[in-house]
Amino acid sequence: MTVTTWAERGERRAPQTGACYCGDLVAEAASVMWAGPHDVLLHAKCAARWGAHLIGDAREALLASGDALHWIRRAAKALRSALVAEEARR
Repeated sequence: MTVTTWAERGERRAPQTGACYCGDLVAEAASVMWAGPHDVLLHAKCAARWGAHLIGDAREALLASGDALHWIRRAAKALRSALVAEEARR
């Protein structure tokens, strides 16, 4: 991903126009471009939402993978948190 400006679009280093995944045209002076087989222009706010969704999906995929080490670490963290809370009450 990269930030593109009007100057870069004018020099044709980035798409001139395009619709964001939200459906609206990207008309800001600075936008985010996802470079890949098909370049995608995104509004800055849409890029932030898209990134948050990607992180959430990656976490869900990790949890669904059944990776035993992940669950062991998660259980150890929960146990540690409970022990710290119990010690704080004393």
